[in-house]
Amino acid sequence: MAKKPETRRQRRIRRALEREFGGFWFKHHGSEFSELGIPDLIGCIGGFYVGVEIKEPGETPEAIQKAVHKKIQNIVTGK
Repeated sequence: MAKKPETRRQRRIRRALEREFGGFWFKHHGSEFSELGIPDLIGCIGGFYVGVEIKEPGETPEAIQKAVHKKIQNIVTGK
């Protein structure tokens, strides 16, 4: 089965992040039971959390994605 362009892009980005920074990376596979707005790729580099939202050119994050990313940022930074 052919992979979607977004899937191929995410895989290339994940591999590039692993090569460049190391750490632990995983793809969040959303379902009807998962939290909305979670970043596409989640990583840990040297004890630091990294969330990466991947969009095709011309796309922008949805409001729920922006809200969840801000919530995560506030928790991580202690705000």
